[in-house]
Amino acid sequence: KEKESEWRMADPRDEALNLLKYFYLFDSDLEVKEGKEHEKLLFYWPHETKIQEQTKLIGFSEALVNFTRQFSPERPCEFVRFQKQKCAYFNPEEGVWMVVGVHVREKETETSDGVLDNLLRRCYGQFKIFYGKMRMRIESHGRPNLIRSLALFIPQFLSNLTFNKTPFFDTMDGLQFFPVDRNIYLLIQCFVNLIESTFPDIRETVVLYDNYLVWSGLNQHDIIPLYQYLCLSLEKGKDLVGLQSSLKPTVDDLVYTNLLREIRTQNGLVSLRKVRTEDSVAPVCQIYTGNNVENSVAVYAKKKILCLFFMQPCAEIEFHSFDAFVASRFDKQLSGHLTDRFNQAKDPLEGKMEYLCLYYNHMNQAMKSMSSSPQAPIFPADASHIVMQIHEDFERNPEEIREVMMKMKDGRWIIGRKSEEREFYSLLSPKEDISNIIDIQDFVQKLNVGYL
Repeated sequence: KEKESEWRMADPRDEALNLLKYFYLFDSDLEVKEGKEHEKLLFYWPHETKIQEQTKLIGFSEALVNFTRQFSPERPCEFVRFQKQKCAYFNPEEGVWMVVGVHVREKETETSDGVLDNLLRRCYGQFKIFYGKMRMRIESHGRPNLIRSLALFIPQFLSNLTFNKTPFFDTMDGLQFFPVDRNIYLLIQCFVNLIESTFPDIRETVVLYDNYLVWSGLNQHDIIPLYQYLCLSLEKGKDLVGLQSSLKPTVDDLVYTNLLREIRTQNGLVSLRKVRTEDSVAPVCQIYTGNNVENSVAVYAKKKILCLFFMQPCAEIEFHSFDAFVASRFDKQLSGHLTDRFNQAKDPLEGKMEYLCLYYNHMNQAMKSMSSSPQAPIFPADASHIVMQIHEDFERNPEEIREVMMKMKDGRWIIGRKSEEREFYSLLSPKEDISNIIDIQDFVQKLNVGYL
């Protein structure tokens, strides 16, 4: 009983965790003897599930994948729905399968396929940036090390789940960009160029302001999981939970757990772990980008600004000088200018709640909303599920459906529009001057022109 309680999540009443039925990873390429099929497992939650039940699910999953591969070799199996549960499959690397299952209770609030698919992809993406690719980790550290790392990482990841509250956000990998103008763009570019030219070991730089992305030298595949971790993790500073007492966290595990806490509590160069260099002790963490490229990352946090400097793993930087140099440029070139620009760009109607808007661009994965922060929900729960249904209609019929208008029981209107790779959603409160579809279309058109 004591061991089982150690594996339970921090808050068992959490809605998202109560919806979860199981979450597991297995290696279909591993050859095992009959009766040893459970050795294919890389991770299983809940941990207290009997090994016979875990093995049974692996066998079912492998049979399902092999069967469906005959009809679709490239995408053999993605979603399966049963009477009381549904599950999603994701194959991130050769032979590695991730599976999540959730309870099905009410049709109206059923977790969508897109939410489950994005949950698996987000989990893999965040694991990869902190631990590297799974196959390469097996080659470099051994299979037991990967199993151990997953056992430490995934319970922590699952403890932050909030899906079904904002299903559109949970489906789309969106980035909320800082509203830069020409002067701010040149200011940031000068700051980044000065830092990277003064310290040549720095490869790339990422700058955020109040959870909005200002500048990124990384590609989209790398910045999205990092952004989700830094800006969309609601439980910042939470301790590692759901861990076996026999598993002692490594440096990598502590970086994933403590990075957000240290960013919140420290001012200046964030001390995550100590790596000895010739000149000083360097406060850096390891993050993997691209095709498993290892980077040493120095993190600088001050007020609402966060900078991440990606450098060579063996970079020789005198960090006391680096800290002083960044601090001086921070105050002169960034802090005040970004704050002033952010205040100027705020929507003057924010908080009046006459309408709510959400915009998403599939080309650059930019997401823009009227929310006060990227973490806050845009629409109420009832409207969020309708927006998700409209989005799924757009996906199923991209050529036929371009606009959807729906009036709710309380008089509110939900409007969804799609033009090429852009989607726009708005929620309008009942108003005397908006009483018919023509008025709605005129008002939404003004929002499109003025707000976007």
